[in-house]
Amino acid sequence: MIRIHPYQYALFNQVAGGVRGASDRYMLDYWALGFKEASETLLERIKEQKLVKPANRKWKVAVCGPAAVVALELGEDFEATNDAKGADFAVSLGTFYCAELFAPIINEVRRDSVVFARVYDIRRLSFTTTYIPAPEDKPTPQTNSAIHTFWQ
Repeated sequence: MIRIHPYQYALFNQVAGGVRGASDRYMLDYWALGFKEASETLLERIKEQKLVKPANRKWKVAVCGPAAVVALELGEDFEATNDAKGADFAVSLGTFYCAELFAPIINEVRRDSVVFARVYDIRRLSFTTTYIPAPEDKPTPQTNSAIHTFWQ
């Protein structure tokens, strides 16, 4: 349990394969606690590199996961959004619906070799989303359906 602190809620027993074995079958960081550590690392990197906030706007951070968590951790100089267009950085959960971006990785929040969150520098790159594409073989739910997917 100590190995994955503070993510004890993601602990799986050895029958399930432990955290590593469960990571491909279950969403481990469903509370997005990895975003706290990821956001702290981003703030540290900006300070270390003495990066200057873009003129007339906030830093834009594309988030794959609950953007409100990242917004709370980063503060007033940041706009945390699920819209990746024009973003300076990306913060992403290490889960099945978040794409691995081909961009410089600032930090990976890992426990027991499993990625809980990633921070990317995408200032000179162009992304439209941080989510994986919707599967083509899934039927689209009716507009009046109570079913909700990540891709709606």
